[in-house]
Amino acid sequence: MKRVIYLLMILFPLIAEAQLDPGSYFPLKSAWKYIGDKGFSEGEGYYISLAFGPDGHPYVAYTDLMHYLRVTVMKFDGTQWVNIGSPGFSGDTTEGISLAFSPTGQPFVAYGDWKNSPEPAVMRFDGYQWVYVGPPGFANRWMYSSLAFGPSGEAYIAFNDYSDSSKCSVMKFDGTNWIYVGNKGFSEGFIGFVSLKFRPSDGKPYVAFGDFGNSGKATVMKLDGTDWVNVGNAGFSAGRTDYISLSFNPAGQPCVAFEDSGNSYKATAMKFDDTNWTYIGTPGFSEGTVWFTCLAFTPSGGPLVAYCDHGTGNGMLKQFDGTNWVDVGEGGFAPGFPDFVSLAMSPSGTPYVAFDVLNIGVVPYGVTVMKHDSVYSGIDHEKKSNITLTPNPVKETLTIGLPDSNGAIVFIEICDITGKKIYKTQSPERRIMVNTENFPSGIYLVKIKTDNSEYNGKFSKT
Repeated sequence: MKRVIYLLMILFPLIAEAQLDPGSYFPLKSAWKYIGDKGFSEGEGYYISLAFGPDGHPYVAYTDLMHYLRVTVMKFDGTQWVNIGSPGFSGDTTEGISLAFSPTGQPFVAYGDWKNSPEPAVMRFDGYQWVYVGPPGFANRWMYSSLAFGPSGEAYIAFNDYSDSSKCSVMKFDGTNWIYVGNKGFSEGFIGFVSLKFRPSDGKPYVAFGDFGNSGKATVMKLDGTDWVNVGNAGFSAGRTDYISLSFNPAGQPCVAFEDSGNSYKATAMKFDDTNWTYIGTPGFSEGTVWFTCLAFTPSGGPLVAYCDHGTGNGMLKQFDGTNWVDVGEGGFAPGFPDFVSLAMSPSGTPYVAFDVLNIGVVPYGVTVMKHDSVYSGIDHEKKSNITLTPNPVKETLTIGLPDSNGAIVFIEICDITGKKIYKTQSPERRIMVNTENFPSGIYLVKIKTDNSEYNGKFSKT
């Protein structure tokens, strides 16, 4: 269906008078900041996958409209987005892209190649060009895939396996060939979206998917020796799931986020508490129905979920604060129903999102990447910081050096990355001592207000 929509969009261009500049929608108080240019790709991008390389730079892989719907990979080099190898390097029209990095730092992409309706392929960048990892078409058709590296450095892929009734299978590359891991087609029924991750504590692979052997409800399985076994009950969600995303919290518990038909197709997140699957906060916490749910965790362990919300028409990122799901940033990160939202955490713990806007009536961006930068939160424009925060990072006591206020009262606030107020005070003094021992580890924003000025700064708590 998506392929039909894309072809219609290509054949029937948008009328210029009906287009709106999405950039005009962003309030200056938004805490979201573009990484490089907005819409840096040559044209629209689909099936976007965002990941950070070992060099700390963000990379995106996507199906590239301007290169005949083939795969392109780009990297932000600190100044601009540049191609990794040739753009449109895959063999034919592609979908279901997944980007990951090997332990040696090489980017790999897995995708479905429509040359043979669609055959699977995995490629890696060898420093000069993109080369196949094993033979292309090593399995019989797939639609969706998820690529990850095991603790021994081997590449694994999970996918819906057409050769086994589109059930879930996992394969790994043994250095020469792609071989099945455990039993082939181990799900009860056919699956749609699939998410593969390795549990950090023991290195075991886990997969999450909506299993139509269980009415499309969420199921998570892990490899237990040679067999794939259920983690908790199969089909544990309230209804059919789409856009399922799997991650692990700091305690090593598997967690999932998904579009939940059992809760009006809104966003829902759940975790396995070692016995049962339980909700993280309120199920169906989004404003409206969602697409492209993505799950990640902050350095302090807070779950983050990004998605396109059809209730607000915006791309949204929410964090669970222990009680509620709250917005990260003000008003979401993108208007115009962004498609193919992909979420990744930078090495420093900053959330990044990649997306495109493809909906009729809105100017397509091209691929765009943004990050949540709390320096911009709650101020109309960036101002040069005139305060000192020491030590930074801090373990116990933070010393805030203030601008000369000539004895006037200075108002001080400290907020976490979601904008939640953690601390506030007021003082005429030029140095304030703040005990941060009970602050969770993470990034914090300090706001200083005087009668005539406003200052801001950031510090990290270890």
